[in-house]
Amino acid sequence: MKFATAVVIVFVLAMIYCVYNYFAMQKITLSNYVVSDKRIKKKIRIVHLSDLHLKEFGEFNGELTKKISEQNPDVVVVTGDMCRRGNKDYTPITHLLEEVVKTAPVYYALGNHELDYLKDYNDEILREIKRTGTVILDNEIACLEVKGSKLKFLGLSWYEELSEYGINSPEIQEEIKLLNKFCQGDDYKILLCHYPEYAKSRYKGKCKEFLNYKFDLMLSGHAHGGLVRLPFIGGVIAPSQGLFPKYDKGIYDFGGFKLVVSAGLGDTGYFFRVNNPPEIVTVDLVPNEQ
Repeated sequence: MKFATAVVIVFVLAMIYCVYNYFAMQKITLSNYVVSDKRIKKKIRIVHLSDLHLKEFGEFNGELTKKISEQNPDVVVVTGDMCRRGNKDYTPITHLLEEVVKTAPVYYALGNHELDYLKDYNDEILREIKRTGTVILDNEIACLEVKGSKLKFLGLSWYEELSEYGINSPEIQEEIKLLNKFCQGDDYKILLCHYPEYAKSRYKGKCKEFLNYKFDLMLSGHAHGGLVRLPFIGGVIAPSQGLFPKYDKGIYDFGGFKLVVSAGLGDTGYFFRVNNPPEIVTVDLVPNEQ
């Protein structure tokens, strides 16, 4: 009887936690990181969005739009996977972007779900995103002056493994050429790349050139915060990184540049988030007083 009672109590507590977790995971949270540099004249706030996966916060994503506006961004960047693989709908994205562009310039880099959309359907999603006034950076560079500071963005869509192409292949050499072009000049350079593991060692450690490129900040998503977050441990599993991912959420210092990983806004489609609410990331670029 005591064992049966214990089982019932555990079951009830588990149900209560599941209900609590469900509602907690609907609340948008904020994470803020501060990065200083001598080239920044006045504070610039970047709002970083990632991995919406067609999730909607309020009608026409009104709650999400309001939350973004409240951060008073100077620039908004998107690091991919706003759509969902196998779903042709993109209206939650365009509804969101139509309003966000009224607040600040928006730069959009592609994730693996956007790339799969292009393969499965057509480029209609890109045309509609551009229609909102959003700038899509599909292996492209854009320059912007904000408050007297020059910023340069690169949206890097490539993520081909060395095993598939080889370091001397035209595909990889074209990628290296683009990165070299991006890293020229004195602008503050921000790499928008969906995949955080790209920062550690391109091509799974077989090629170290990537770490020699002189950019300043990299913004990524993809890891979903590790889906399930455990106290004192962090995320449990992430796409591409597997169990207990090292780069799941937060800011990481690579010496030459900083990596900021967003836990994202939506779900993966194959598992739900636990102790890992959706988030908007803000990055404040501030002058270096030294």
